Amino acid sequence: MAKAKAIADSGLTPLDFMMNILRSQVPPELKERIEKEELSAELIAAVVAWNSQRFEAAKAAAPYVHPRLQSNTVKIPDGIDIRVIERVIVRG
Repeated sequence: MAKAKAIADSGLTPLDFMMNILRSQVPPELKERIEKEELSAELIAAVVAWNSQRFEAAKAAAPYVHPRLQSNTVKIPDGIDIRVIERVIVRG
């Protein structure tokens, strides 16, 4: 717990770092070349690498933001009455 607090108190958690990468804009040097239409294999590779970095950050950050769904198998002995009640609350 102390380690997590120390990380949070530092001002930049690993999740913050990954989200900064994910939300980053096209680097100015790439944007300038794209706007000038200086298309080349090297420029395309640089843009793909930049976007791949953002994608990897999104994959790494996803479990912190969106927990994985899990399924469980439950064995119920015969003769037990099971009722499933679902309640959904939506606030507008």
